[in-house]
Amino acid sequence: MPVKPFTPYLRYILIRFAFAAVIVAGIGIVWLLRSGGRIPKLSIEKTGGVIVVYEIDTRGLAEKEKAGLCERMIYGLQKRIDPDHIQNLKWRVYDDTHIEIQVPRATEEILKKEQEYVDACESLQDEGISVFDAISAVEGVKNRGVKDIEALADGSTQKSAVLERFASAFKGYRSYMDIVYDGGSLQKILGNYGELEFRILPTREHPKTNMEAVAACIESLGRDGPTSSPGSMYVWRRIGNIDEWIGSDSADGSGSIFSTDIEHRPVIVEQDDDSYYVLASNEPNEIMSPSRKDAGWLVKEAKTTADEFGRLAVDLTLDQRGAALFDELTGANIGRPLCILLDGSAMSAPVITSRIFGRVLITGRFTRKETERMVRILSAGGMPAHLVEEPVSVTVVGPPVRQ
Repeated sequence: MPVKPFTPYLRYILIRFAFAAVIVAGIGIVWLLRSGGRIPKLSIEKTGGVIVVYEIDTRGLAEKEKAGLCERMIYGLQKRIDPDHIQNLKWRVYDDTHIEIQVPRATEEILKKEQEYVDACESLQDEGISVFDAISAVEGVKNRGVKDIEALADGSTQKSAVLERFASAFKGYRSYMDIVYDGGSLQKILGNYGELEFRILPTREHPKTNMEAVAACIESLGRDGPTSSPGSMYVWRRIGNIDEWIGSDSADGSGSIFSTDIEHRPVIVEQDDDSYYVLASNEPNEIMSPSRKDAGWLVKEAKTTADEFGRLAVDLTLDQRGAALFDELTGANIGRPLCILLDGSAMSAPVITSRIFGRVLITGRFTRKETERMVRILSAGGMPAHLVEEPVSVTVVGPPVRQ
């Protein structure tokens, strides 16, 4: 019996089917690439885990802003934590002001890889090797002074073996680093709201610096910690990485002087317990903060780039309102350090040399994952509110008992 040729309609259906199959396969490949190859699907019913309930801080919100607040909070948090839907978290509205998050426990395989990575990091530190430098070398990221594993080993067989072990552990654990599988890691990542803030930093003996107020802040830091009262001229902000704030203006070239303004006057940095804090302006004409009345500006675009040293950085473009405010802030403070803060942490403080309209570069000692995380968070937009830092309840659920 002769085979009948395809009708035009049947041919159309087959082509559409084949095209759809290619799209589905492509999505699967992209998912595998973005998730590091294999992300195990966990569930609290199979492995046990924790159920965490958080309260939403509704202080300062109008009644109309509270409508659908839980749903909007869940949507915003999911965009930050799990934009590709590869996590194993379950979210639900608990009541009008509380959300519940179910966090499955990690498998033994993940916990084993995590411990191998932690042990490898400790071995690095025993050899005096920075974990950041080791990650940069493994990832092939350019960094000041360090180019590859061989340079880090510096001819030492012992260091070379430690670095080789670290590279293996890092590659084995890398796919799981962003997986949330306990209440502690969940609480840490929930604090990343992506709130960008700019503050001018006072420098010692600058004509605009009130040294009496500075002395009072230093005394208060030692007595009460990094707190500030409403209306204070200055506020303390925690420094993310103190190495980024060390300059090279000391007389002996040791780099013991902190960042300075254009006239080499140092910013005010103090240590409290194990953290370093920088004193920042709280004057209305010297800050751009989302908590101020001039809020309403947004990050239009965030992307990974490189700074002048070839290190990973984040390039930001502000929207029209943000660009105008930033132009005003930088134009009025040429020659002074501008502190760039993300979620309250001081990232860097470049000196303003001219007016800047709408472009910001966040620099530092960042790994590839850190820059990707910052881009993801900053691209997610503003949050309608914040969660109260400590959870209302944490319920541990054990794995099912096998019969």
